[in-house]
Amino acid sequence: MKKILTIALICSTAAVQAASIWSDNFESYDTAGSNLEAQNPAWLTGQAATPSIAAFDNTTYDLPTSFGSVSLAVGGIAPSFGPDDDSSVLYALSPAAASFIPSGPLPVAHFTTDLILSTLSTFTDSFRLSFFDGNIDQPQTLASLLFTGSQTSGFSIIRNNGTSDGTFDTGAALALNAAYTLDLTMNLDYMKWSATITPVGSTATPIALFANVDLTGNTAAQGDIGGFAIDWISSDGTNWGDNFMVLDNMVLESAVPEPSSLLLIALGGFACLSRRRR
Repeated sequence: MKKILTIALICSTAAVQAASIWSDNFESYDTAGSNLEAQNPAWLTGQAATPSIAAFDNTTYDLPTSFGSVSLAVGGIAPSFGPDDDSSVLYALSPAAASFIPSGPLPVAHFTTDLILSTLSTFTDSFRLSFFDGNIDQPQTLASLLFTGSQTSGFSIIRNNGTSDGTFDTGAALALNAAYTLDLTMNLDYMKWSATITPVGSTATPIALFANVDLTGNTAAQGDIGGFAIDWISSDGTNWGDNFMVLDNMVLESAVPEPSSLLLIALGGFACLSRRRR
């Protein structure tokens, strides 16, 4: 019985009530600032607060109105390192407020962000969005999405669930310079997650990247979210391209099924059990 109910709860698409946890649309940021950390100390950027992760002025670009006048840009400006601070990855860590500790019946974390991956030129640099558990001493990676561009086929999205063999090409072939909304749902009771992506402003059915797959292969990982990271990854570990990713309208919220939905799910489980006994 428990197994049947578990499957029903994981796979349910019932209506949910959402409670906002954290959001940022970057409209209050100064595009003349040198880096993201200088704009908001709650963010932490690697490699001495690099200007390669900074507020982006949208006004000179033809972006959808939902992006407003300021967004977050990752990449584009080749970083300048000190002699002992070289790296093939630049990153920004989310503010501490962008964390989620499950509570109540079947708590679900829901994360959305708008994004644009720019046209490539000299090198095929990639960008990564990763989520971590709330272990303060030694955070474990829950899962990652890698956004990789191609001048011939747009960009693809690779999912990694924290295991050495956990990479999975979602098969998404999306357009460069086009705006999309990425939608992630993370069930932290059952450590499963799903993802869709939709062109901004489109009423079309969202593109399903994957659904109800393991959130992590690490059994030591906690069932909560301690934050996320946005990475810019050099294509060859040394040189940096001038392509970049624009991110905006980030929202992290808690979604809990409504009581009526839970009742319907439970009744569905009883029905399944009844048919099985016959």
